[in-house]
Amino acid sequence: MGITVHDAKRARTNLEEALESAVTFLSRHPEHAALAASAGSIAQRLAATTVGGREADPADPGAVALLNDAVAVGNDVLAQTDAGRKVPRLTSRIEDAGKLLAG
Repeated sequence: MGITVHDAKRARTNLEEALESAVTFLSRHPEHAALAASAGSIAQRLAATTVGGREADPADPGAVALLNDAVAVGNDVLAQTDAGRKVPRLTSRIEDAGKLLAG
């Protein structure tokens, strides 16, 4: 059936919170400025995105694509920095969103 509106909403919330936390952490580390900018940009796009429809309906493919891009950026943050160890719940939020989007 694919990703439901309910799953997409949960993933969006997790990713928005995770990436905002990542930006705050990365802003203190100038060597990660490009990654912070990327995370900040996608966090803003997530904040401006509304996942509409009934909870059990399939989610809009455009919204799902944005969420998958956000997971990729989140995984880059985890792989390239120590933010996952130092920012509470960052890793779990990104992983949970990835699981929701995997179906």
